[in-house]
Order: sequence, then structure tokens, then C-alpha cells
Amino acid sequence: MNSYGNIWGDKLGVTISPPPPKLTRMSTVMMRTSHSALLYSKSTYN
Repeated sequence: MNSYGNIWGDKLGVTISPPPPKLTRMSTVMMRTSHSALLYSKSTYN
């Protein structure tokens, strides 16, 4: 496990211990959006 995975695991574990379906779906979309935005910014700045 790298530090990136550990950080996300800790955040998700603390935030949603029993995950409600709607929140899980929304967080998945948010993670995908932020991830693609991160990749986009990386490709732009580098």
C-alpha cells in the first residue's frame, strides 16, 4: 500500500463506517471527478 491509498482508506473509514448507498455512489463520483481533474492538472502543468 502506498501513502495515497492509505490516506484514502483512512478518510473513507472514518467518514463512512456503515456506508449509505446514496453517499457511497456520490463519493465514488466525487473521487472519480477529483481523480480525473488531478490527472488533467498534472498533464497541463507538466
